[in-house]
Amino acid sequence: MQIPLFFAPNRHLVFQESQKCQQNRGLFVLLHRQPRKKDEIRRRVVRQQFRLKRTKGWDIEMLLAVLGDIHGNLSAFNRALEIIDDLGIELVFNTGDLVAGSPYPNEVIEIVRERRIPSVQGLFDRWVGLFQRKGTHFRDKLDETQIALIEDSHRQLRLDYVEFLRNLPRHYRCTAENIDIFLCHGSPESPADGIPPDASENRLLRARETANAQLILLGKTHQPFVRNLADTWFVNPGSLGIPVSGNSTGTFALVNTDAEPWEIEFRKIKVA
Repeated sequence: MQIPLFFAPNRHLVFQESQKCQQNRGLFVLLHRQPRKKDEIRRRVVRQQFRLKRTKGWDIEMLLAVLGDIHGNLSAFNRALEIIDDLGIELVFNTGDLVAGSPYPNEVIEIVRERRIPSVQGLFDRWVGLFQRKGTHFRDKLDETQIALIEDSHRQLRLDYVEFLRNLPRHYRCTAENIDIFLCHGSPESPADGIPPDASENRLLRARETANAQLILLGKTHQPFVRNLADTWFVNPGSLGIPVSGNSTGTFALVNTDAEPWEIEFRKIKVA
């Protein structure tokens, strides 16, 4: 079921849950914890500035931010969100793998829930969420490094956050400013099937056929890239928490859909 998402200058984005999300008590649930007061005041000031510009008829670009593969890296996540807030961006998407890699999985999930960031289930999210039930199976399937990361995150996480990871959707579809957006981890076909930057046109066309969207946001490979094929944009923001090939710089993406053609910018974050 498609979920309309409206970009608006008012205080909150308007979400309409799918019946499946409601049943699974997944991402879009009423939160019992209020956002940190200081952060909320800061975001409110940015929104007020945004509304003022709209009221005066100034040219405001439609911007959205895409981040993913955070892997529990709280400092990189917070730094990216500071940049996003300074730009007045309210549309933020997460391509999955919130946990496993850095020691702050609870804090990362808490922020995602507080800010209601649309997120999909990455492979590590699924493995951590199901570890208590399927740990023996995972040990036979995964290597020792992966198991160590999974065990560490599972041991640290609050039980309700384990459930949160387990109930994340494998893909998420919405419409913003009449643009159809498809959010996934690996590819529209499977979370485990990552699309590399040099994927063939046939591979992208198959993904486009499955997603049926103008903007496809994906992750998993930790390799930032943008491709445009047959009026469909593919954007992988890279990894915010564990950059590829030992690089010390994480990345996330900014998408400007008001430009012609669309403009995609990759921002870099120093990873501790």
